[in-house]
Amino acid sequence: MNELFNTMPRRVVVMAVVSSIVILGLTALLMIYFYRAHEIREMDSLLSQDTQIAVQRFRVDENGAITHHRTGTETLYDRPGSDWVWQLFTPNGQVMTLLDQSDSLGDLSEHNTALPFPVGRFENFKTREGLAMRGQLSEVSLFGTDEVYMLGIAAPSLHVAEEVEEAATFIGSTFLGLGCLLSLLVFTVVRTGLKPLARLQGELEQMQRGGGSISERGWPTDLQPIVGELRELDQRIASLIDRHRRQASDLAHSLKTPLAIMSRIVPDLPEQERAKIVDQTDRITTAVRRNLSRLRTGAKTANSCPVHDTVEDIVFAMEVLFRERDLDIRNKIDQNIVFRGDADDLKEIAGILLDNACKWAETTIHIDCDCVGPDLILAIGDDGPGMNNRRAATGSNADNTTRDGEFVSGIGLLIVEDIAELYEGSVQLGQSHLGGAEIRVTLPAGPRKS
Repeated sequence: MNELFNTMPRRVVVMAVVSSIVILGLTALLMIYFYRAHEIREMDSLLSQDTQIAVQRFRVDENGAITHHRTGTETLYDRPGSDWVWQLFTPNGQVMTLLDQSDSLGDLSEHNTALPFPVGRFENFKTREGLAMRGQLSEVSLFGTDEVYMLGIAAPSLHVAEEVEEAATFIGSTFLGLGCLLSLLVFTVVRTGLKPLARLQGELEQMQRGGGSISERGWPTDLQPIVGELRELDQRIASLIDRHRRQASDLAHSLKTPLAIMSRIVPDLPEQERAKIVDQTDRITTAVRRNLSRLRTGAKTANSCPVHDTVEDIVFAMEVLFRERDLDIRNKIDQNIVFRGDADDLKEIAGILLDNACKWAETTIHIDCDCVGPDLILAIGDDGPGMNNRRAATGSNADNTTRDGEFVSGIGLLIVEDIAELYEGSVQLGQSHLGGAEIRVTLPAGPRKS
């Protein structure tokens, strides 16, 4: 049920359709009710007319004998077994004597009994055989006498029920068709009317996936203020992110080289001085990490970029910087993979990792990237000595530590881990199939390029 009402267009459509069905259903029931009342009134009117016609057929002679004169036209009352009946009574105190009855009831005899006609008004009743009838018992005056007689007349209620059933079938079919047509019309109108909202939802989702900002044109007047606020908010966030990123980059680059130099010279110092330098270096690294995290709190962004092309720019730069080493750097990333984040962050990650790989690789560096669910895994491996041999070569592991099971190496890889964490990703160290080290960075993936 919650899924049915999880969007505004669905809620409006469902509520409009349900309201329309309820209104049409109530209208159909009212029409059937009034039609039934109309049919009953028509039947009562017809029975009243038949009462007058029946009375006109009776004559009372001078001796008080009652005779029934037929006309040339046969009626339903003249057909045996038709269930359209009348009976004539004469009052005798509290007891009424049956004087005559319609041919539909057969010939009058001592075995005939009076039907239970309602007295004074038309009502429904049942015969002893269980047949549903409608009729009344009323006072009438016969031609040729001033004495008051009682005439009961009735017809089967099935006549009204059949008429009402036919009418109900017609009304129900008509209103069912109207309901379907109205539901389709409501769906079309609501979908068309709320199309800008659906478009806004789609563009917001696209922006969250890294598809850029909300478009500026083509919005209805009542949505333009909201769109304008969203665009302005997106621009302010982007501006803050850029400013924080520049500050973080400046800080990182200003400290990276001095810290690297300090880490290199630490093994050559006496043990007591080396411990002091290591302690101070760790403090500086911790402070840098804390401030980088503060400056990069806006790293999440609605932008996106192709991974292959972004990394290719870094590959070109590294090939220029390390030209004398003649390294074989292979960008094996699929052209369709997209990073859901800022291109500058991806460039910084790739730049740091490739710079590190170029320093340690013998001849070859491979860059791979795979998509696993909503994430992409960027892997940069080389054929160098591997991390254990790197630690042995430097004579210290001060620039290689483990934090919560994740690999951290110097200020450069500190920055990589910081960026990955802000994208809810991670950095891990592994063994490359080339024989050296491989660093794998998990980042959010964007929609694949078509």
